[in-house]
Amino acid sequence: MFRSAPASLAAVLSIVMCVGHEVTHAQCIDRVIVRPVGRITNADLVRLEIEVHLPSSPPIHTQPTEVSIVGDSVAVRLFIMGGPADQPCSITEVIELGVLNPLSYHYAIALNPTTDPPSSTADGTFCVEDSACAEASCRCPLRTPQYTIISLGTLGGNSGYTSRGQAINDFGQVAGRSEGPNGQHAFLWTDGSLTDLGLLSPGDNFSSGLGINNHGDVVGYSYGPARAVLWRDGQIIDLGTLGLESYAFDINDAGQAVGWSDLSQYERHAVLWQDGDVIDLTATYGPLMYYAADINDVGQILGVNVILEPDGAITELGTLGGPWTLASALNDQGGVVGRSQRGDGSNYDWHAFVWDEGVMTDVGAIRQYVNSEAVDINNSGHVIGFGGGPNPWCGDSFLYEPGKGLRGLCDLIPLGIGWKYLSPYGINDAGQITGMGWFLGETGGTRAFLMTIPTTPGACCANNGACETTLLSDCNSPLWVEVTTCTPNPCPPPGTCCTNNGTCIMTLEADCGPGSWTEGGLCEPNFCPQPGACCAADGSCATTLRAECPWPLWVEETACSPNRCPIPPIVTALGSRYLSVTPQAWEPDEMVAIHISSPRFPCLSKYVAIDSGIGRVIDNPVFLPPSAWGTVRVADMEIVPGTTYDVQTESAIGLSYPASATTPLWCDVWNPIGIVDALDIVGYVYRFKSLPGSPPLEACDVYPAVPDQIVNVLDITLAVDAFKERPYPFPLPCD
Repeated sequence: MFRSAPASLAAVLSIVMCVGHEVTHAQCIDRVIVRPVGRITNADLVRLEIEVHLPSSPPIHTQPTEVSIVGDSVAVRLFIMGGPADQPCSITEVIELGVLNPLSYHYAIALNPTTDPPSSTADGTFCVEDSACAEASCRCPLRTPQYTIISLGTLGGNSGYTSRGQAINDFGQVAGRSEGPNGQHAFLWTDGSLTDLGLLSPGDNFSSGLGINNHGDVVGYSYGPARAVLWRDGQIIDLGTLGLESYAFDINDAGQAVGWSDLSQYERHAVLWQDGDVIDLTATYGPLMYYAADINDVGQILGVNVILEPDGAITELGTLGGPWTLASALNDQGGVVGRSQRGDGSNYDWHAFVWDEGVMTDVGAIRQYVNSEAVDINNSGHVIGFGGGPNPWCGDSFLYEPGKGLRGLCDLIPLGIGWKYLSPYGINDAGQITGMGWFLGETGGTRAFLMTIPTTPGACCANNGACETTLLSDCNSPLWVEVTTCTPNPCPPPGTCCTNNGTCIMTLEADCGPGSWTEGGLCEPNFCPQPGACCAADGSCATTLRAECPWPLWVEETACSPNRCPIPPIVTALGSRYLSVTPQAWEPDEMVAIHISSPRFPCLSKYVAIDSGIGRVIDNPVFLPPSAWGTVRVADMEIVPGTTYDVQTESAIGLSYPASATTPLWCDVWNPIGIVDALDIVGYVYRFKSLPGSPPLEACDVYPAVPDQIVNVLDITLAVDAFKERPYPFPLPCD
């Protein structure tokens, strides 16, 4: 135990980390935060902040978000897509639930539920208590215990270098690897000090520490090619090989180390290093011991799916129903964790397991993720690992405790401190966890971390700035500060938080979320800007502040439920002087008008009315339901050849985004050079007489005095004359 997964598993582990992936077109729910964080009462405005991972920016809302609250169940349906793939990003959707009754609530969130199954889901619980509650019987349970978390830094300072904690012993010493000015080297971190463990040979490229015991001995490898090494008392020791490369993955307190070594390019054996000897475990115990991942203080050695006892006996672990198991770590009681394929026959369906005394228990998967993998276990049975979904971009790390189940690792650290995407690799008997995560506090980048449960009291800061001295695990508020007293009050002062729905709450700046925060001030009366309906180009609606609305239309103090945003009509050009317009609306009975304009004619800003089945251009709007409009053929002196027209649907909320169509240049159909010749005339006559689905005859019926919808000599004469350097023969909308 107390070590990371071996190097050969790096590809396996990478599929469940949200750091450094190269997968695009993936969407998932990364995290859900219920606010206010900490104690929630029936006097608070409750909201869900849903962090959605998208492959590109900006996100596109394909239809309005749906929220329903029935009894103690909260259901949210998000319809969000990413645009063209660029750089992966996350957005936060804020769902306002309002004031809720004192209950324990369960929320379920579905992302893009139009797919089957939805592209991502998430669920959880939160508790609302009566603000007047003074007895323990009516109080909500405290939050899960929280950890403090620190960055272990890098071997090159806090610049653009990265670091990764691989293993931890019971004294909190961490082994791992870090980038620095001289490349990537193994390190040992002790009490705030990061020591470069160096390379075996001057020509080596890099090194990594993979395991550590309670004496501070570190094992791993130095590459150039790879050699298993031991770092002890400031010296680096070559552990030896069976012929070619070798890797050491773990070391126990007796100094026994395990790993593997290559005999040839195509043959790899498990190895035990003991008292200066290189022991070939595969040659001694057969193909069941072709791999050694871990060794405990009892001397048990863990293979891929077996335990090798000190007396040479081999115990097979079994599976969760599928054909294979991949073990990762074992503790001193012989408990084993890893991942195992389940019985559905799919190579992509696996779960984390805990094996104890012959029984393999399915740990399950965290939140919405389909798969999971456990990577380490301590002597208390606490397990760390990853959750993963069908898409490699999405995943979440977890802590599993017997009787408590899975909890997200990011949920166990304070909010707003700059850490995201924690990937754990080692846990010790004190419950300390090491790994790597994305840390914004040091110019951004992956950093080795150390998570610890504090044992000294600190200041527990409530949303209103009040302070109480308590342990972090007992702090039921959004912020805990490691100090010894609340006098003077170390808590940040509260202020007014204006949310995107226009509500005002008194809270801390770190807990304000999306919106604007001002130190001090009162929320009575509410001074926050009021929200409105932000109508996107596709007609979707979002309630937000005007400054947050990037789309063409925003209407103050208008709700998005039901959605009344205007939807662009469907517009095509039928001929030189005809447009086809089909207005759209959210509801069949919604009243809409058709507005028409043209960039060519600034004076044209008019509407369409139906006259004897034909759309005519008039000055004032006519509102009809879409069923009454149907598809309108707009034919008027305002419609002229070779002109672009912008057509918009107007509803009670305003004008939609325009849909455009351009009428063709008269009857120039054969060779589009702007001149009607004999070939054009022959072409049109042929189309009218022979082709099925040909354009209507009025496409070239240009002589208004004879609206017979027949192309005759007068029509042809006018068409030909118009292109002999003569002006358009009819009045234009603008001079």
